[in-house]
Amino acid sequence: MTSWPERVAVLERLTKVGVLPTVNVETTVGNYVEIARALLEGGIPAMEILYRPVLSEIPIGRFEAIREIRRALAGTRFLIGCGTLQTAEDVSLAHAYGAQFVVSNAAAIEVVKAANTKGILVMPAAETQEEVRSLLPYNPLAIKLFMPSPLDVRDSTLRLQQFRGCFPRTGFAVTGGINLDNAAWFLQEGYLFVISGGMVKQDVVSRNAWKEISEAAEHFAAQVSVARKKG
Repeated sequence: MTSWPERVAVLERLTKVGVLPTVNVETTVGNYVEIARALLEGGIPAMEILYRPVLSEIPIGRFEAIREIRRALAGTRFLIGCGTLQTAEDVSLAHAYGAQFVVSNAAAIEVVKAANTKGILVMPAAETQEEVRSLLPYNPLAIKLFMPSPLDVRDSTLRLQQFRGCFPRTGFAVTGGINLDNAAWFLQEGYLFVISGGMVKQDVVSRNAWKEISEAAEHFAAQVSVARKKG
């Protein structure tokens, strides 16, 4: 079981990275390892493999990818997590295969409680203040906050101010419409880190174009650097 300080340390490392790529591609376990290597080379030592069950079947290959990434990059500080989990069984699988953090796509109390029991960092998601309040009794270290679509900078600023005003001790990561044009802005506004699905695309992986992934990671890492300097 991971201790509370270790969970805090994982969150601090994610915050330092500044951007968490989500990866949802159909490929081999070996290629998932190559994706992780490419992200690391580009300056983003973290990723979230999306667990998306098809026809209620558990995609064990994606969990196996987590285990292999942990093995292949054991000498680095690469962080590998799993999302978007829906049940306690999902959490148990992710933990068994070595995920260092888990993410839900809703205020899934079952997921939060299971992750707390396993001792793994969990980042539940919320869209409303009511959902955030429902999570607080379980002491989440961070909550994934969905941005409204279409994304509007002014609305996003007001939204964060409202949430931080109501929940001053809660850290928020942000997802939804995050790209190179706005990543630095969100970090400057006080979000712990941004979550983006734009770094790793299916066609790039199908071509084994790992350098393109590294270059995309470099661009995002540069935006994190800009935000940190201005912040």
